[in-house]
Amino acid sequence: MLAALQPWAAPEKMINFLGDVSGPEEVAAAYPPATIDRLREVEREVDPSGVFTFGHAI
Repeated sequence: MLAALQPWAAPEKMINFLGDVSGPEEVAAAYPPATIDRLREVEREVDPSGVFTFGHAI
């Protein structure tokens, strides 16, 4: 059913409904490009050592 509906799927998704993901790129695809760029910039500034790992990795 999901494959049949794919042509009408929005490019962004609600992050809370991603479920199990295959990696950071699948999470990144849930955001507009400018937003994921900004989130990654904030992550580098705030958590350069990767201490905070709860939730989906970006």
